[in-house]
Amino acid sequence: MRRALSALLCAVTLVSTAPVLAQGYSPDQLFMVGKSYATRGEDDKAIDLLQRALEGGTKSAAEAEYLLALCLSRKERLSEAAAHLERSLELDPKRYDAWLLLGMTKDLSGDPAGAAAAYRKAIALEPKRPEAHKELGVTLLMLGKPSEAVGALRQALELKPGQADVMGDLGYALLLERECEQAAGMLAEARKAAPRNPATLAHLGDAQACLGKTDLAIEAYEAALALEPDRARTLFHLGLMRSKKGDKPGAKAALERAAALDPANPKIKEALRRLAP
Repeated sequence: MRRALSALLCAVTLVSTAPVLAQGYSPDQLFMVGKSYATRGEDDKAIDLLQRALEGGTKSAAEAEYLLALCLSRKERLSEAAAHLERSLELDPKRYDAWLLLGMTKDLSGDPAGAAAAYRKAIALEPKRPEAHKELGVTLLMLGKPSEAVGALRQALELKPGQADVMGDLGYALLLERECEQAAGMLAEARKAAPRNPATLAHLGDAQACLGKTDLAIEAYEAALALEPDRARTLFHLGLMRSKKGDKPGAKAALERAAALDPANPKIKEALRRLAP
């Protein structure tokens, strides 16, 4: 089987400038070769052959539509990808991978509500797979639903422990829910797993500030800024914590840097005004 596919790949490549269907290759053969190209990341070749296979009426239409969508999404042709995913799911509504990719495509297209619906379809099909739970959690955060995000992200971690990005997102969701102790613990675990993530460090600073642990908050904010020095929000919160500690020169330095990066921010202006003699 592998040798036959290799020979077919060579043959199709040689006639790629001619109408392949006219060369005697069946739609199912074209699908097989297109699938191989898609798996190897040769998206342009895969797109051409999968489209021809679909035009010819391949028996593997649902998978061909999915693979075509996958290649199109990798080329950031998102609206086309979504259309082919919907066709794939019309043919086979029980494709977990198609629902998952449809959710990601809708997320990238600025449709988080549609993405969440697609992720929930994927979860209903295969609730023990972590990917859709993870993506749903992040999308729910985008939708301003942190309490629902907590549940989805916890499930993703339960199914696949140790995911640093999921721990970071869960910590942030818990922080939004004012579960500061849990948030700090989760973000500390995320930091251990991925110590150079500035977003995790900044959120850890927020959690420690929420708990009134000013020194730990300052340490986390400074660690975040060592990795991402031009983040106005982190500088602002560092300034607030330094001010709380009575370090007015340090607070002023942080807030002035924040103001230079985000000059229209009224909260930064007000914090600087309060520091003025």
